[in-house]
Amino acid sequence: MAKAKYEMFLPWTEPPLDEWSIVGMNHYYVQGGKCLFVAMAKDGICIKAEGPSPELVFISLRQQAKKMSNKPLKTNPDKHRAG
Repeated sequence: MAKAKYEMFLPWTEPPLDEWSIVGMNHYYVQGGKCLFVAMAKDGICIKAEGPSPELVFISLRQQAKKMSNKPLKTNPDKHRAG
């Protein structure tokens, strides 16, 4: 099989974003400039970023994902009690 002439970079396939699901992604225009909005979710937590630079949007999402991975998950002990 021939190798593709180019490889597409998909920032959401790189760690730590590869563990998150995209729940929203839109391009929109503000005063003639194109902007990107992306929201991702994992384990009931949502992170989001938006702006005119896709690179900066995904840098922000990576930073948020790293920050969230260092936080312990909040659990409700009463939820798991029998009775």
